[in-house]
Amino acid sequence: MELEQSGLTLSASEFAAATGVGRERLRTWERRHGFPEPVRHGAGARRYRAADVRRVLAVRRAVELGVPLRAAIDDARVLADESDPGVVAALAGETLEHAPFGAVAIAGPRPLTIAWVNGDVRARPDGPSPGDDLLALAPGLAGSECQARLERLFAGEEGALWLEHPPLGGGFDDLVGSVGTVGSIGWRLPRRGDLPPLVLLVESPNGPAPGVREPAGRLRGALDRAGSWAAAIEDVSMALRDEIGPAAMAEALERLVVRVGALDAALASRSDDTLLVGRSVRGMLEPSMVAVEGFAVLAAALRDRAIDWLGPAGLRAFGVPAGNSAVVVPVAAAGERVGALLLLFRDELPLGDVERGLLGAVATTLGYAVLRERSPVRSGAAASG
Repeated sequence: MELEQSGLTLSASEFAAATGVGRERLRTWERRHGFPEPVRHGAGARRYRAADVRRVLAVRRAVELGVPLRAAIDDARVLADESDPGVVAALAGETLEHAPFGAVAIAGPRPLTIAWVNGDVRARPDGPSPGDDLLALAPGLAGSECQARLERLFAGEEGALWLEHPPLGGGFDDLVGSVGTVGSIGWRLPRRGDLPPLVLLVESPNGPAPGVREPAGRLRGALDRAGSWAAAIEDVSMALRDEIGPAAMAEALERLVVRVGALDAALASRSDDTLLVGRSVRGMLEPSMVAVEGFAVLAAALRDRAIDWLGPAGLRAFGVPAGNSAVVVPVAAAGERVGALLLLFRDELPLGDVERGLLGAVATTLGYAVLRERSPVRSGAAASG
């Protein structure tokens, strides 16, 4: 496993072991369908992006259920990319990519490597780029208070810190404390699996005034929420990787509830125009049958495969306790509309495009598990056992 400018990569053997798809089969998919796309340097050996493990797993599971390979690959291409340092661009994209100030993500603590920069930094002359060694670019940071604070963030000792450093571009190699020093608020992003920890720095040339801290706090909250959704995909996938059935699904939903800070969760199956809800994971919802067309928000969400918060009538229909909110997430896989995921929260949360995309990926993972449970191969095996 290596961390490159393109993100975390695996050797062909490591990738085959992680996905359960042999190297020859991977090359056949690549030759015929351009998927997965390997990372190669000159005549070097094939390597694969760690971000593609989920996609290949999704294809393998869909094919096992009888989905045509081309359709399975097309579905997998749109899965959210959450598993390497490049995810910072996805999580921070709509919030920071076009911001009129600098933002960088740093992998560390040793070495300190630039993992992502936003558009403002990319436009600066001599600015840092992904893959750059931070201390090589700015030797004055070595042994400085800024480096010490970065290490405290990587160690998880602080929630957020103010850091002073040279401007991110055009004189970035100046000594700390020289003319032109700027400041940033920094915090550690939620860590996922064995990937290197990441610290995000958001530049604030005017200093740590209250007017700067407040929007920076909002940025941190938005990115941390997106990171939680991304980590939930891995948790759900792990729970359903080897086992399926009611117990495995309940475990997957419990992990989802814990990861995203929900109150409860339920997976509703679809029968014609009715959603059938069994008992929820934590028992806040009792079994119910809800006619979809009787509720405009619910009907539109399922029809358009959109994620939305239920209105008062929908909340009552599903038996959501008074004073709480619930988001409905359509569950579909391999072109089949399986049902809907219901997540209960105390209050409605802001869901941007990134969070919705990641939550949709969770729903797709659940959908494939449901189809796998329904598959004739499994049903026959269960009957023979």
